[in-house]
Amino acid sequence: MLLKKIMEDIQAKKYPDLIKSSSYQIYCDTLLGLSDIKFFNYCIYENKFLNDEDSDNLTSIYIDSKKILNIMNRFVRKIKIKLYKKYENDRDMRFIPLKNYDNSEIVNIIENKTIYSFRILDLINLWKISLYSNGNMFPRPNQLKNPFTNMVFKKYNLYNIFISFSKTNFIIPDCILAYYKCNFEMLDFKNEFFPKLQYNAIESYSKEGSVIEHHDYIISMLHDFRKTTNYAFVETRASIFKKMKIVDLLRKFLCCYLKQKFLCNTLLKEKYERVLKKKLRYFFENNRTLSYFFFLRESEINRYENNGVEEDTNNEDEIPNTVIEEAGIPNTVIEEAGIPYRITNITSPTSNRTTSLPLLSNNNIIRNTYRSNSVFRRRRSLFSILPPIVQNTYTGNPNPFRPSVELPRSPRNTSTINTNNPRVSSINNTSNTRFRRGINITPNIYSRLSLGL
Repeated sequence: MLLKKIMEDIQAKKYPDLIKSSSYQIYCDTLLGLSDIKFFNYCIYENKFLNDEDSDNLTSIYIDSKKILNIMNRFVRKIKIKLYKKYENDRDMRFIPLKNYDNSEIVNIIENKTIYSFRILDLINLWKISLYSNGNMFPRPNQLKNPFTNMVFKKYNLYNIFISFSKTNFIIPDCILAYYKCNFEMLDFKNEFFPKLQYNAIESYSKEGSVIEHHDYIISMLHDFRKTTNYAFVETRASIFKKMKIVDLLRKFLCCYLKQKFLCNTLLKEKYERVLKKKLRYFFENNRTLSYFFFLRESEINRYENNGVEEDTNNEDEIPNTVIEEAGIPNTVIEEAGIPYRITNITSPTSNRTTSLPLLSNNNIIRNTYRSNSVFRRRRSLFSILPPIVQNTYTGNPNPFRPSVELPRSPRNTSTINTNNPRVSSINNTSNTRFRRGINITPNIYSRLSLGL
């Protein structure tokens, strides 16, 4: 360690009678690879085994040694700068010469033994874009890259950029300041700064997202706030040009809707919900004549909101099927058939009147005699009688795996050929009869052929 050697030389010249403490010597021998500041902190400043006189002497020795070391580092840096290459670019990102700016606005970055000169505001703008990058409302911050080489800046260069920018009269952006407080660690930055990143991601998506996705979110927004807009809707199937026009009209409302729906801050969600209701109400009151929107009538609103009456599904055997009074079926027939009978109150959503209906659950006795204005809608048919369980009795067929019915084989058996023709029957009765090329070969002829006669 160069600092220790310099301290030893200064001690031998300036404090020859100084006796080093054993604790200080142990720390110097064991704590290796530390920075200069950590060495001073552990070995001198927080060393409780040193008395005041030894501590003051060692502190003065350290200060003198550190001055000499800094001079040497500056000299080496100047030599390196002369040996490094200079990137051939003397303009900023807007192609304005760097000589037109003050020296406080110019920063030099060394990467791979090459010196790059930037205007500090250009790097800060690129840094903000990298930290606020997102995709589909999801924050995806990236590290700052060199715009000339597309290589990620090292951490020490990030500190150099931050310190250079702090010396200017500009205000440090909040994202860069939060990144600096997290020691330029990306994971810690995401955890600490996530609400702001999400807010910016939603705003960016509302401006740069696709028209089709924006149109789908607008349909969802008008459904959620249908009472605020007096049931105003847009067509789900429309041309791309019509969708673009709808999105342009409702883009500012869409941004509020996405914030009140996806933000993690509850207070901001309530705030944007109030703002969105106010804006939507004012917009549709003054733009009812636009052809891009349509409004539901009262009957359509009832069907849209109610979508049928809730059925009583607690006992499926007692689901209503018809009205007994209109059918004129006596109770004796119902009791003999063993059909459950009950009275159910059904409330109409349009007239708010309750009607007592005697209900049956047999579709074979009574037909469906609902009136045309009946509000009850049967979800599924539960009144069909299930067929009885059929038990197979294997009579005459002891093998249960054998089919009960078999298809006739092809060709047919000889026993099934028509016996009315005497010629056919005579041929079938002859077991040894053979045919060859249409000639009936009898056993005598066959024996002669086999003998070669």
